[in-house]
Amino acid sequence: MSETATRLLDQLLQLPESDRVTIADRLWESLSEAAQQKLAAEEPEDPAFEVELERRLESVENGTAELLEADTVFAAVREHLRRKRQQ
Repeated sequence: MSETATRLLDQLLQLPESDRVTIADRLWESLSEAAQQKLAAEEPEDPAFEVELERRLESVENGTAELLEADTVFAAVREHLRRKRQQ
């Protein structure tokens, strides 16, 4: 990472969480779809995460998972963030 990027990151990390969330979201949206897919496809190196992921996938496959519509989840997250910003 360049010196400029390092200094900028240091400054960004000093911002309130709500501002950092907004910036992270905008940065994510600025990436190409190919870059987003590549990053989303990267596998974590956390064995506990892998176990949990497998457990959740199995619950979806066997029908025991409670599935929610993406729009419902995103609306709930937006509302949660809106309330946090007002605090």
